[in-house]
Amino acid sequence: MDYIDFNRLKNELEAIKKNFSTLENKINSLETRLNALWGEEKPEAIPLVKEEARQEAPIKEVIPVSSKPSNKDLEADLGRFWLNKAGIVIFTLGIGFLISYSFKYFNPTPLMKVVFGFLVSAVLFFFGLKLEKKEKFSNYGRVLLGGAWAIVYFTTYAMYHFEAAKVINSQLLDLILLGVVAAGIIMHSLKYKSQELSFVALFIGYITATMGDISYFTFISCLFLGVAVLILLYKMQWTRLLFGSVVLTYMAHFFWVSRHVYYSFVPVGKFNVDQVYFILNNGFLLAYWLVFTIGIHLIRKAADTKIYDKLSAANLCNFVLFFFLAYPKFFKMFPEHKFNFVFGLGIIYLLIATFMEKTKNEKMFTSNILIAIPLLTLALPLKFTPYHTSLIWLIEIPFLAYAGIIFDRKVFRHMAMALSAMLFFKFVIFDFNRSDVFNLFGFYVNWNKFITFVGVITMSIALYLGRSRDNKITFNWRESFLWNIFSGFATIYLTMFIWLNINVKWLTFGLAVESMIIFAAGYLLRDKFIRAYALMITALMVFRFCFLDKYYLVGDLTKWFMLTIEIISLNIIYFMYKSLKKRIDLGDFENFASKASFVGACFLLVLAVYKYINHPWTSLGLGVSGILLLAAGFIIKDKFFRLGGLIVFGLTLIRVIFIDLAGLPVIYKMISFIVLGLIFLGASFIYTKFGTSKLK
Repeated sequence: MDYIDFNRLKNELEAIKKNFSTLENKINSLETRLNALWGEEKPEAIPLVKEEARQEAPIKEVIPVSSKPSNKDLEADLGRFWLNKAGIVIFTLGIGFLISYSFKYFNPTPLMKVVFGFLVSAVLFFFGLKLEKKEKFSNYGRVLLGGAWAIVYFTTYAMYHFEAAKVINSQLLDLILLGVVAAGIIMHSLKYKSQELSFVALFIGYITATMGDISYFTFISCLFLGVAVLILLYKMQWTRLLFGSVVLTYMAHFFWVSRHVYYSFVPVGKFNVDQVYFILNNGFLLAYWLVFTIGIHLIRKAADTKIYDKLSAANLCNFVLFFFLAYPKFFKMFPEHKFNFVFGLGIIYLLIATFMEKTKNEKMFTSNILIAIPLLTLALPLKFTPYHTSLIWLIEIPFLAYAGIIFDRKVFRHMAMALSAMLFFKFVIFDFNRSDVFNLFGFYVNWNKFITFVGVITMSIALYLGRSRDNKITFNWRESFLWNIFSGFATIYLTMFIWLNINVKWLTFGLAVESMIIFAAGYLLRDKFIRAYALMITALMVFRFCFLDKYYLVGDLTKWFMLTIEIISLNIIYFMYKSLKKRIDLGDFENFASKASFVGACFLLVLAVYKYINHPWTSLGLGVSGILLLAAGFIIKDKFFRLGGLIVFGLTLIRVIFIDLAGLPVIYKMISFIVLGLIFLGASFIYTKFGTSKLK
């Protein structure tokens, strides 16, 4: 029998028991913290099982129970958690209208309205406090408490602001009272640690405070609620309160406050009416933005990193809602300063991102950079002409790519890719067809030709930066794949540059040269994507060769020079594939592409003979083409070339039998048949003498 070390096994078992006990304690601790965060009553402690009991207890199958509510509970959740919130909002608005306005048949004195408001809030406080202590009705009670505080806040606001409920004549006194109520909301929220209470109180307080005329006093009073939000966010780290406040506050402003602004009576003073409305509307928006931006970045570093995902989303949401509500009105009022607004906002977010970088808050840094860079980029068209904008954007791309590599920041690299795509579509839609001429260092240059040339340079630089990072940073497979966007755009810009600068009769020739250069780059860099782009250019060249090119009016020397280069370009790709195959595994697609490039070269050779050699000499031309392929196959020991030559011989023989015997004059038959016969005999002699065993 093998020797068993019982002491070692016993020690391992004890270590496992200890680790299990530690893990169980951590789970209980985490559950307690979660209950404290959500404001729930602490459940009864789960007693730890004694070691002896754990050893003796039989193993039973444990069926996991999901903590998420099933679809069957949807109706109950709506009834328990959402109807009460909707109900308290509607009820509070009704009380607000009752206090704020005078009615024909029911018009109590202002003091009675104020007393009535405080009595309603007292009733809500009474029932809210009673129900909040019961576990089953705790959520319901907190909603009532939030409504109570909202009515207290609005009633205090109405004591000076609404004529129907005006009982004090001092604006300062009313402002002090509002500050006291806001402090009470904060203290009550901190005591009960309830996001529901805080959210309902602050949101309804904001809505009711903006029910009547909007004035500077309304703006100042609402700032108290903003300060309350900041304090609660800082103290309690409530992300749900933050996110909900962002969305609902901007929505309420859009559907409620912005309309009330234009129906309100506000003394204009030194301003005109439009300026006053602009100051009020954008003043509210600026206050929201400041409160939420500060609140988002006041959230302290937490152990749960998922909280920063929510904060990043809230930060982006706050910016988007603020910008799209504020910018149109700013543009309408101050169109000459639109660049300053967008660019300045971008600088602010850039500074915030820098601060987040110093605090090692990666996700918040990324969130702010995702706002700052697009703002700075999109500000350029507001200041410069479309030409300058495209040029600046092109120059910006390699700088973003370099920053992303040197600082190992994905966000910069991804933004460089996104800007490349955006600029490309802008170029295709607007810039490609612009033939405007401008002076560049004393030379008159077409804009579209110049911008395509710059595009080739900048995209190539960005591609080079990604390939020459010397393993200082690691790209995952997704980013490695996406980085090929630069080589793709460089290829497209180069093709467009050739298209714009070469005469149409030389275009196919230019594409052939381009495909060889790009494929050579892919060969040297061992980049399959660059080689794939070269194949696309080759396909375009073949299409033009077959269906569009007509070299009948071109001189014979020039014509055959161009045709030779175009055909040879496919053969060069074939040879580079053949050389590359000896070093790396090409894969199925490139193995097929290698063979297809040779077949394409043979096809173009035959097509050129048929299109550009006079009819009586076509068969002779095919025979000469076949012997050239065959000779090359023997010299370089390539089987495909030899097979290509034999196939061309077969086509020649078919043509001789079915066309030349019946249709050619005798003189052409005599010369063609003699030469073709000698070619066929010579080819057969070479095969007979050398065979194929030494040529594979």
